[in-house]
Amino acid sequence: MYRKIEEFLKTKNYFPYLLGIYPILFLYSHNMSFFDFKVLIFPLVIVVLFLFLLIRIYRSVLGESIKFEILLALTGFYFLSYGHVKAFWIRTGPTGNVLALLFWVVTATALFSMIVFLVKNVNRISFFLNTISLFLIVLVVLEMVLFRITNKTPQFINFDGTSILGTTSTKEVEGPSVYYIILDGYGRSDVLKSIYDFDNSYFIDRLGEMGFYVAEKSKSNYNSTALSLPTSLNYNYIQDLFVDLDENSSDRGSLHKLIKNSKVAEFLKGEGYCVEYISSGYYGTEVRDVNRSISEHLALGEFESAVVGMTPIPSILQVAALKRSNITADIHRKTLLSAFDRIEETTAKTGCFIFAHILLPHPPFVFGRHGEEVEFYKSLNGWDGSHLINRGVTKDEYISYYRDQAGFATDKILEVIEKIISETSSPPVIILQSDHGPGSMLDWEDYTNSNLDERFGIINAYLLPDRNYEGFYQEVTPVNSFRLVFNNLFGSGFPMLEDKSFFSSYSHPYLFTDITGLLSQ
Repeated sequence: MYRKIEEFLKTKNYFPYLLGIYPILFLYSHNMSFFDFKVLIFPLVIVVLFLFLLIRIYRSVLGESIKFEILLALTGFYFLSYGHVKAFWIRTGPTGNVLALLFWVVTATALFSMIVFLVKNVNRISFFLNTISLFLIVLVVLEMVLFRITNKTPQFINFDGTSILGTTSTKEVEGPSVYYIILDGYGRSDVLKSIYDFDNSYFIDRLGEMGFYVAEKSKSNYNSTALSLPTSLNYNYIQDLFVDLDENSSDRGSLHKLIKNSKVAEFLKGEGYCVEYISSGYYGTEVRDVNRSISEHLALGEFESAVVGMTPIPSILQVAALKRSNITADIHRKTLLSAFDRIEETTAKTGCFIFAHILLPHPPFVFGRHGEEVEFYKSLNGWDGSHLINRGVTKDEYISYYRDQAGFATDKILEVIEKIISETSSPPVIILQSDHGPGSMLDWEDYTNSNLDERFGIINAYLLPDRNYEGFYQEVTPVNSFRLVFNNLFGSGFPMLEDKSFFSSYSHPYLFTDITGLLSQ
């Protein structure tokens, strides 16, 4: 057995491809709880095809060269490992990209020079690289397999996970367009005023003037987007959407399926509605198998963007453009603004369900109070709560930057809502909601060390065409949102569920603690 493996490793040079795909597999293995396996296909194909073409071109022009393949393999590996270098330097501010690139170029040049001028026995080096690269691949694959073994994938109740969004209804639509707009991390008014010194009463008053019912005592059902959105879009608690939910699992893939193929979309499809999803970068709401999916993220999904972020490409573009602003912040800023534009473009339509998830005022902090560009480099990884605070962001910095970004988000969404109401041909249904509140005092692993009112207090406002809000109440939570709306709009007869709130840690998303009684009324 050993001899066969040794012969395999000496026969051909596999290391250029193995080292090329390893960083991508490594990235995926550490994010398996969020992403489906299919996100690997595109980046892996691109890397393998690129390496294959380079090797074939070189061999056809200059002949076979093991030293070239060694250099190519290390270049690819080092190219896809640049993100670890940048992570250290980027915190230094606007010069971070330049310093990271200089450090990367100097160390890469030193390494490659050693190979070119000092390495004589290339066959031994190629055998070593074959061995170490195969070992790395086996190690990461085992890690992925172990994750699947130890993390039981939750099984749906009365739902096989297949997409219903691509189906076409033969019904004629008679109802108004339904807008479900999520402002990610937007806090409730009392939370914004007490913790963030932000008075959004002008926003609440304006919503009331336009005919909205504002549930000013509303709370989120869960403390994370991945749990909150499946609950509201399927009008049921996570615990009641799955069979034998494993409390030790961290696999969130099934939660994404509940967002992409929700009961709300299924119900409205049955009523003849078209379905449109507008995402501003979050993988769970990047839906492409609907009548129309509207997402502008450089034509890349969240995982593909993360792969690009591991390379020096963003830093090179930044330095080449001679701009002080960070390219990552520029992309995120453009994506968010584009999502608002896409919502406004739907006003010419009737009989559609438009689900828009906007990553504002959630970090990263890229907008000032009036929409001006902000360069707060510490927040660009998109973490929230203790994940962000523990990475060098202070509580005071979080509060200050969040307050400004929340102010911008408030003005922007108010502008969009006014346009929807004024330009739609028939009065629309609008649900404006946040999936959870902000997280300056959120400890992802300990609810007793968190400010629960901050995290669970949310904006929750409803606009119905007839302004008849019978059955609505101030404490309504998202799990009952569509039950109320569908009962009012279609006479569906959905019973109301008890409004509860559950905390679960980042490491154990399905280990729920009922904290309803711990929240302020």
